[in-house]
Amino acid sequence: MVICVNKEKSKREQEAILRRAIIAAKSEYFSWTQEEQEKYRAQRKLKDDFMFYKIIFMGLFGFKAETQEELDAYYDELSIKDNLVLNQTILPMRGIGEDNFYLNESFGEGKTLLDFETLYDYDYDDHCYQEKARERDFEGYSKKPYRGSFYGTWANLEIDGNFTYASLSMLSSHIIFGVVEDFAFEEIDKLIPNKYVRGKNHGKKQKGGGYLWDHRVDAKGKEGQLDELKDQLWEYLSARFYKFSDSTNIKSPGKVYMIEKPDVEGDPYIDFLFSDMSLLKKIHFKSFVRDIREMLGDVQEVYDAIEKEKESARKFVHDAYKDVMENHDSRIVKFKKKKKVVIAEQVIKDFENLLD
Repeated sequence: MVICVNKEKSKREQEAILRRAIIAAKSEYFSWTQEEQEKYRAQRKLKDDFMFYKIIFMGLFGFKAETQEELDAYYDELSIKDNLVLNQTILPMRGIGEDNFYLNESFGEGKTLLDFETLYDYDYDDHCYQEKARERDFEGYSKKPYRGSFYGTWANLEIDGNFTYASLSMLSSHIIFGVVEDFAFEEIDKLIPNKYVRGKNHGKKQKGGGYLWDHRVDAKGKEGQLDELKDQLWEYLSARFYKFSDSTNIKSPGKVYMIEKPDVEGDPYIDFLFSDMSLLKKIHFKSFVRDIREMLGDVQEVYDAIEKEKESARKFVHDAYKDVMENHDSRIVKFKKKKKVVIAEQVIKDFENLLD
């Protein structure tokens, strides 16, 4: 498929293209009230999407599609830069409120973002749904209390008219699982070097379709100690997360930290970190930016907390390593439910390229 090269469109040109696409998909749209328009954007039917995106792709990229399949194929070939242009252009047709806020997550049957006034309303509802699913799927699972569940939740929005990608996370989740977890496991890898090697059944074709994924960890005879150390680290991280979350929820500092970090391609990206669950009740999806500006915290506080947690985790890993190497009996194998992983042929090739 040939990808057309077009000059970069100005914001005014993008707005004109969007207006033409909206009229083509739903001609009466601009005769509706703001409330009716928001409701349509949140509940837009797939049958309207083809005509909408046909005009968008023609206007932005000069690509004329005759079928949905052609549109899908072209979309799959878009560069990261063109994806940014596309998302910038269509955001007003996806988002709600003052900032065209768009939460890039799935909702329950019959629900949309308009069903949740505040971040707390959405986050608590999602927490209850996830806990109910875990209780159903995992025998003996004990429901966890709500502490604030946002972690890497994707969003698109405009800040002072400028588009940005974003993620929403609780401060505790970001620090412990977003930063310290990787750091601590890298410490383990330094202490017990290891790598994945192919098992004897790797790549075997399965009766129901797909191929068996069979890799095991090679730690030069220290596999038992490595597993034990990783298990202890998971317990440590979970305990630190609960302690951190409970501490901030009790103190309720009510701070939002806004960390700008353009990705490797230079696309605009912001991490929004929320100190505690109570402040989520004060932040509305329809006035997100205006609400958080009243409670912005100094990001240096985040960096300081990260360094403190990293040092604590480093000490734990090294102390646990010493104990495991001196006292762990590698002949004792913990019972773990065996899992069979079957994946598609192209996927298995992609993973092979990453491991090689």
